[in-house]
Amino acid sequence: MLQKTEVRRAIHVGELPFNNGTVVEQHLQQDFMKSVAPWMGYEDYLSAKRYIWKVDREVAGYVKLASKLVEIMVRNAGHLVPGDYPKWAQDLITRFTNEKSFSSRKQ
Repeated sequence: MLQKTEVRRAIHVGELPFNNGTVVEQHLQQDFMKSVAPWMGYEDYLSAKRYIWKVDREVAGYVKLASKLVEIMVRNAGHLVPGDYPKWAQDLITRFTNEKSFSSRKQ
């Protein structure tokens, strides 16, 4: 699919070669499965409140904010959220890219 002319044009890659990720994976191998909990305000995370995240008055999931960490659980979704709930995925991505709040009290 990524090799189709219309897809390559839409994602602005032109004639750049497709990389299947093996080079990136090799560079990240030393970091694989290392905890970053000490970097992310562990105590703040443990005491952080969990908020309900709604999209069009429908509960899409739950959000927990601690320091610079944002944890989002998308309700009833598998690992491919855009396929399971495209409207919720769009809302999630839009909020991240526009730095909008997920908490219901700030919406």
